[in-house]
Amino acid sequence: MRVYLNKCVVSLIASLFFIFLVDLFTQKPGRLGGNGNLGLIPLFFAVIIIIYFVFTFLKLLKKIELNRKNWIILLVASSLVFIISISMEVFFVNRLIGELGGPPTNIDSQIYRFGWLNQGTNTLFVNMYTFIAFVSLILSCYAAFSIFKKMRSNG
Repeated sequence: MRVYLNKCVVSLIASLFFIFLVDLFTQKPGRLGGNGNLGLIPLFFAVIIIIYFVFTFLKLLKKIELNRKNWIILLVASSLVFIISISMEVFFVNRLIGELGGPPTNIDSQIYRFGWLNQGTNTLFVNMYTFIAFVSLILSCYAAFSIFKKMRSNG
């Protein structure tokens, strides 16, 4: 269990570091230039490391023994965190698109004809809200699966 915990913590720290790098290399509204999308490099590594984190997190969850009541509490809590983080992501996306002057199809937008993945929108896809939502969704699904498994084995 300690090995999984260590891998999980290291991959969590690496995930957070690459989320920070995505934000750092994403150009802010009003300062978009034509130098390409440098944020794609940390975005690529962030996705890979987040996927690795999820696998180590799942392995760690498999080692945890909880009773049905605690799995239910975990399911409710992680579902609430998921709903809150998705709500914050929607707010963030709407605010950023507004600051950019609209979507890539709007002729007055700073990202007109760039497409959704560009040097000003990398943080729409990889940020703390999406990371927390993804992890809480995984935790909710695993808790629901564990509850179902305990119900089948007891009844």
